Amino acid sequence: MNRTVLLVDENLDLLGKMATFLEDFGYLVQIAPLRKECLGKIKAFNPGLIITRLQLPDGDALTMATDIREFYDSEAPVIVMASAKEIDFYRRKPEAKTVQDWIRWPIENMDLYNKVSEWLGKTVDPDQLSVAGEAKPSTRKPRPPKPQASKPIDHPKPGPAEVIGNLTRTPVARLLRHLAGRHDTGVLTLNHPPRRVQVHLENGIIVNVSSNYIPDLSLGIMMAKKGEIAPNELSGARKRWQRTGGLFGQILLSMQLVKESVLHKTLLEQRLKKVISLFDWHWRSGTFRFERDPNLVEPAQEFRLRVEPAVIEGIRSCYDRERLMMVFGKNHRLSAPVKLAVTDASEILGQMSSEDLQNVIDAIRTGHSLKQAILVAGMDELQVLQYAYALYVLDLLTFVEKQKSPR
Repeated sequence: MNRTVLLVDENLDLLGKMATFLEDFGYLVQIAPLRKECLGKIKAFNPGLIITRLQLPDGDALTMATDIREFYDSEAPVIVMASAKEIDFYRRKPEAKTVQDWIRWPIENMDLYNKVSEWLGKTVDPDQLSVAGEAKPSTRKPRPPKPQASKPIDHPKPGPAEVIGNLTRTPVARLLRHLAGRHDTGVLTLNHPPRRVQVHLENGIIVNVSSNYIPDLSLGIMMAKKGEIAPNELSGARKRWQRTGGLFGQILLSMQLVKESVLHKTLLEQRLKKVISLFDWHWRSGTFRFERDPNLVEPAQEFRLRVEPAVIEGIRSCYDRERLMMVFGKNHRLSAPVKLAVTDASEILGQMSSEDLQNVIDAIRTGHSLKQAILVAGMDELQVLQYAYALYVLDLLTFVEKQKSPR
């Protein structure tokens, strides 16, 4: 597939940011500030997708799209960047038939990503485009037939990022389960500005987690809440950290504010809470990227977390009834027969407390449906649904489809 995207606008700073965003996902990006340069780069690079601003210093996108089809024989889809008012006005004009899609300006990164994912790789037949509401007569020479056998094209090899996607469509619980099930090694980066978290995995085991500043999970705040350091000590340590930089934990040790054993215990707790915090994010936008590269993995001392207990604890801590009913409420799943592929909760949770999970497992086996399990378990309905959803994500609970009666 041709992964080259051509961006056209006179604002080169903005195009640079868009290019960096797309290149992080493995796309090849070319930039042109003017209509004339755009046409030249089409001839030179034959892009697979063209994204252009509606109004350019030396023309407009609709006229340029006609030129692209008429004189450059390009089959690349054209997407136009425009304001909401411009889109509403221009897309009704007959000449707008020459472009394939519109994207609202100013552009959100995930809107850009979704448009590129949707259109890149598709082709447009210029002969089939309608300019005035009717099929236009073709004035171009017939295309020569494509050879059946030719030398293989040497496509650029994709970078190390082999799993990329949109977080609005991918539950974090499913994503972590997928990577663990494949015993993957690499770094998962979840980016939802201003939050950015990296999860390091080694053979499907979480061995570290790092992030930019998350207030509630700040090392100093966690210690202050537990009474390990006083507020004035925390303030002094932060001032030194701002002056000197480096690791905040090492500054606490150098100032003799905490013992090394206390710091180490808090760091392990902080990493665990960062993993669990992923389940609490309401992803309305954002991206994820998994790079299968062992050289990127930086294990933390004594930190090894299996994904299964992380998924269970994350769902139990963060999912409310409304989110769970989106899964179980459809297709009458609460009343549907279920199967369980596990009998012992300790197989999943290891040394962690498994009494409540075992109770839910026993209740599901007794009741044969989630609705009956809620009655049998003698537990809060939300708690049963949380554990049941965790088992569902881990592929340990499945719904039995009713067999259709023969006619």
